[in-house]
Amino acid sequence: MSTQANRRQTRSFWFGASILLAISFSPAALLAQEPQTPPPPSLPAPQSRSAEKLAILAGRVFDGKSDDLKKQQVILIEGTRIVQAGSANDVHIPPGTEVLDFTNATVLPGLIDGHTHVFTSGPDLDEQMLREPLQYRSLEALVNAQRDLYAGFTALRDLKTLGGMYGDVDLRNAINNGLIQGPRMQVSGRGFQTTGGFRPKGYSRDIPLPSMLETVDSP
Repeated sequence: MSTQANRRQTRSFWFGASILLAISFSPAALLAQEPQTPPPPSLPAPQSRSAEKLAILAGRVFDGKSDDLKKQQVILIEGTRIVQAGSANDVHIPPGTEVLDFTNATVLPGLIDGHTHVFTSGPDLDEQMLREPLQYRSLEALVNAQRDLYAGFTALRDLKTLGGMYGDVDLRNAINNGLIQGPRMQVSGRGFQTTGGFRPKGYSRDIPLPSMLETVDSP
């Protein structure tokens, strides 16, 4: 009797141990034991320059009104507007204003690029449109716009995206909302063409291809 009782106790022990191990190593239990990954930090709010005060000390200024460079100038900026510019002897810098020292440089107004296609990169537009995803082209457009900005062009007029759909509108909005740095942009969206107009070259017209432009025909 004692031997049978011991066997029953042994079977009960292993049965209970098996249940305990199954619970311990079940997917739900493993997930519960994993350390929780903290949520990603929230994006900062778009930066506002409406109350920012800035003074630029310029060794030379080209204002576009004359061929002469004005020397030892001060430019006062509040938010996104120039409120005063003139000789360092005449312009008073208010307390608390951030000062940028460009006394060894020449300052000129921001340039305007009146004809750009920021959604195109390189000579082979057909290759780009047919092989590159729209998301990749959007990143290329951001890089191209910022290259113009860093070259001194503070405003762009972008004339159609050539297959980039309305990505130029989103790029402009992201810049205006302070999400990314970039120039002021006037955009046009997809652009227009007539039937049989601009399309990738070297392909049969029997093959449907994505359109770079919006087809608009007159009556």
